[in-house]
Amino acid sequence: MILKSANGDSDIEYYRILWIDSNYTNLVWIYLNDEKAMPQYEKVEAILEQIKSGILFISKTDPYMNFYLEKELTEKQKEELDKRWKIVNLLIAEHNVPRIFNPAERSKMIKELVENHHIRTKQTIYTWLKQYWRYGQQKIALSPNYNNRGGRGTNKKAGEKKRGTPKKAKELFGEGKNIVPEMQEKIKIGYVKHYVKSQKKTQKQAYYDFLYENFSRVQNINGMDYIVLNQHEFFPSFDQFIYWGKKLTNSNYVKRKRMGEHKYTLTQREILKTSNDYVFGPGSVFQIDSTPADIYLVSSMNPNIIIRRPHLYFVVDVFSRLIVGFHVDTRPASLAAAKLALYCTGINKVDYCRQLGVRIAQEEWPSEHMPFSLVADRGELRSKAVELLEGFLNINVANTPAYRPELKGIVERALGMVQQKAKSFIPGYVDKDFGQRGSEDYRLEAVLNIEDFRKYIIEFIRKHNQSTLRTYELSKEMVRDEVLPIPIKLWEWGIENQSGLLNKVHVNQLKYSCMSIDKAKITGKGVIFKRMRYFSKDFQEKGWFAFSRGRTKTIDIVYDARDMTYIYYREPENKEIVALKMDESSKYFGKTLMEIEAIQEYEYTLKESEAQSDLEKELTFTHRVKNITKEAEKRKNQVVDLNPESNNKKVKNINRNNQEENYSRLPAEAMYFEDVLEKEDVITEINYDISSEEEDIEEYDTQQFNILYKNLEEKKHGKR
Repeated sequence: MILKSANGDSDIEYYRILWIDSNYTNLVWIYLNDEKAMPQYEKVEAILEQIKSGILFISKTDPYMNFYLEKELTEKQKEELDKRWKIVNLLIAEHNVPRIFNPAERSKMIKELVENHHIRTKQTIYTWLKQYWRYGQQKIALSPNYNNRGGRGTNKKAGEKKRGTPKKAKELFGEGKNIVPEMQEKIKIGYVKHYVKSQKKTQKQAYYDFLYENFSRVQNINGMDYIVLNQHEFFPSFDQFIYWGKKLTNSNYVKRKRMGEHKYTLTQREILKTSNDYVFGPGSVFQIDSTPADIYLVSSMNPNIIIRRPHLYFVVDVFSRLIVGFHVDTRPASLAAAKLALYCTGINKVDYCRQLGVRIAQEEWPSEHMPFSLVADRGELRSKAVELLEGFLNINVANTPAYRPELKGIVERALGMVQQKAKSFIPGYVDKDFGQRGSEDYRLEAVLNIEDFRKYIIEFIRKHNQSTLRTYELSKEMVRDEVLPIPIKLWEWGIENQSGLLNKVHVNQLKYSCMSIDKAKITGKGVIFKRMRYFSKDFQEKGWFAFSRGRTKTIDIVYDARDMTYIYYREPENKEIVALKMDESSKYFGKTLMEIEAIQEYEYTLKESEAQSDLEKELTFTHRVKNITKEAEKRKNQVVDLNPESNNKKVKNINRNNQEENYSRLPAEAMYFEDVLEKEDVITEINYDISSEEEDIEEYDTQQFNILYKNLEEKKHGKR
């Protein structure tokens, strides 16, 4: 928990509560604004009084939380982190709390650590401890600050000069050479082949086999075959072979291959031998596991439709056996589903059950905390995305091998019991004879939908948490206090007598941590995620969309796959969460990620179904264009130019030629109203016929006039 003072934004002082005793009398906190500050004891009553009076406030954000992810570190940085964690972990172990917060005890413990283990100096360990407390009491808080140390995570470019310690016999063997990338790859292949995968070979023998395979040849001398190294060819030294072999391979991978999987698991495992060993109290260790339920369900929309068997997740407190969280989903097992079980773990159960239609009392299910350590037994929590959970929820996630039964018992027994109880009461339970010839089809008996099944799980948890555990081994302190081996009683007793490891997380931080994380791109058209567009008024006011026109910026976002209407971005400066809403006109608006991916897959299938046809059309287009070009070239070659022009003149007369082309071509391409033109042709014909008739009449009249004139002339002369 983070507390802050109320002296104005510029003078805010932050304190981290590191521990509270079981009687809630004393607490230990550390002042975060001073890097040299050490933990101090305070009275819980005094702190509560300052919160009530407004002097102190509970901070919703943790400005000193270290948000590095271990995957961002180089192998060298990871080795340094592991080395620091190994030392600090010895000091902060449960049996050392609260002694480690006492200055005198702390000094004594550190002195003994330095003397017995011959490690570091006292001041170095003090620095690491303060770093661990100040940045969130998590392993990654000890990550080295390499920001100001040249080429972070990069290999230095080798120049002409040989790197490393000069050879003592350089006059005899020469100066040596740097290992170039091509040689590095050859060394990696040889190191894995001859050393990693061969349990019996020593490093020397692996080096000899490497040279034999890559840098030697057979030479026959006096009828005898000898192996000689290739002359004038550089080959790595033994030290270079070992150095680059280790650098280019994972140390855990090498151990597994050299020792064998079984021996590695037994001797190199990082998890305690049994579930109850070193469990200090409630919240020391939670176990999470999942299994497909042996019950078929029906659709919530239509009870006549049978759907698949649900997947059930349980989270159990190892100390008390209290079931502290669960999740039921019809989707396949995944990290997202496991996170929803963790969300249930950290949320108030009265509110959570009310949303599922079940009313419970607070005392029936009092847990709403995150643990110190979470042990998983499924592949879902092997993802690198689990680092986000470790950082934001301040928990340590560990995985157990599949064939280690001693580490699975508690949560697996709970899952087994819920299945066995269902067999007696719930129709649709799949018995062992399912699928055998003559057996009945239990799927047809299914009547529960997923809402009903969740209610059944809640009722089972209520019964389990209040039932006597016949095989639970009580401690002598529990026997003394007459504690019944009932999960809720054990939980309550543990909180009262052995608490200090439970961690309550703010609901928004819990939601953010339990959502799926991915990357989105800011563009001028909005934030693009999985081909969907999202918008935010906050982003728009900051001008991010306008700034991104013509470029893209990648950001980390989280989302709940059950409804993709919103995605969320966390401001790195003030840790505020910004909601981005999907374009409401999108066909994906208000849908689940599963449905969206199905739609996108269908669209892709539709387009792909026409792929061959589109290809054929493209080839047809290419063929026809080639024919057009071919005909044009043929026509050009057939015309003989009687007045040939120079190339310069041809280019110079382009505008004039274009104008003449337009005068000649455009009238032939002009548009006409065909029906109007037909009428014009009829009128022209009629006018032509009338004109011909008038001409004939005029000609006749002229002939008649000439005959009359001739007769008159003849009569006139005859009289004479």
